[in-house]
Amino acid sequence: MVNILKVRGLTKSYEDHTVLENVEFELKQNEIMLIKGRSGTGKSTLLNICSMLENPDAGEIIFDGKNLDSYDHKEKQDILRNHLGYIFQDYNLFEDLTVYDNLYIYLTLSSDLNKSKINELIRNSLDEVGLLSKIKSKAKLLSGGERQRVALARTLLLPRKLVFADEPTANIDEENSAKLINIFNKLKDKNTAIIIVSHDDIFDSLADKIYLLEGGKLCQK
Repeated sequence: MVNILKVRGLTKSYEDHTVLENVEFELKQNEIMLIKGRSGTGKSTLLNICSMLENPDAGEIIFDGKNLDSYDHKEKQDILRNHLGYIFQDYNLFEDLTVYDNLYIYLTLSSDLNKSKINELIRNSLDEVGLLSKIKSKAKLLSGGERQRVALARTLLLPRKLVFADEPTANIDEENSAKLINIFNKLKDKNTAIIIVSHDDIFDSLADKIYLLEGGKLCQK
């Protein structure tokens, strides 16, 4: 299986504080990588840089065999829309819109599907995370766990080569955490690579690789 992501010499500082120092790792198409570490050690920063939401100070990121620095802005946006998924810790939902509208907007920005296909994908993804009954509910009326599952449903709408998950079990209960494990396993079976940042030991048995981020250094456990 080929590498979907290679990171070399990644470094990031904020003023005088070095958050990431010479970080390196490789991830194959169907691998799950777990990153652990204390709060504030730069785990979310690492995800943001690898997903092109933030720029590093130094280093290179090779996605699907090509250095991201060689892409222009439009090409990077196409990768973000068509190949990467991100389950954000803070959900990133439009609070005053319904669950359906949140997913509809995402799909119309990420694809040129007709409305019938969009409706099918939305219903299927919400059903998979157990939220089909909330399709007409406004995001601001959902619990934290429900919002997290909407964010997961958004990621499941379209096939992805690489998915980033930032503390995906932070706001969901044990039952839904187990469902999340099953969904990640299904993604892996479809050759989707996943990088998970979490304090939760539930992912230890799921991960192919476990890393610890401490003092800016990423070390494999």
